[in-house]
Amino acid sequence: MKRTKLEIKLKTPRPRPTLRKEGNPTGLGPDEIAYIINREHVSDFNVKKSVNAWWLDQVKVSKLIDAFENGCTIEEACIHAKITINQYRYFTEVHPEFSQIKDALILLPNIRVRTTIVSRLTDIETAKWWAERKMKKEFNTRHEVLMAAPISFELSPEKKARIDRIFAMNRHEKIKKE
Repeated sequence: MKRTKLEIKLKTPRPRPTLRKEGNPTGLGPDEIAYIINREHVSDFNVKKSVNAWWLDQVKVSKLIDAFENGCTIEEACIHAKITINQYRYFTEVHPEFSQIKDALILLPNIRVRTTIVSRLTDIETAKWWAERKMKKEFNTRHEVLMAAPISFELSPEKKARIDRIFAMNRHEKIKKE
């Protein structure tokens, strides 16, 4: 059986992919901005242009920021924004300033909780609760007891029998006293 060589020719030649510039993962200039995010807790965040980047979809970036504002982890925020962890990592590689924004956004729920509690300190129960936790020396009603971890060890049968006799004698003495 004779083998024939199969040749495939493309109708149009494919262009070579452009290489990324050193130190610039997108291959674009630093001044090429797709859009600017201005929100209550994120001001003037420049989202850079990139070819086929997921962050060109402003809804996904907005969902990512929403998740961080609600104290979500990176994994949870990625699920909320419907992106992968690797896509998020690449985004932070292209936008290194976003890491600081994310760190600040994650603290927002803590600030909201603290503000809510402090605003209700006129209520006596809330004030007591705050004092017990923040001014422990004066107002702590709970006492912490540190306990050593239990120790287990093997006893010889003779020593175990001796300990059992001592406990038995102590029980008999308590019964006589009563």
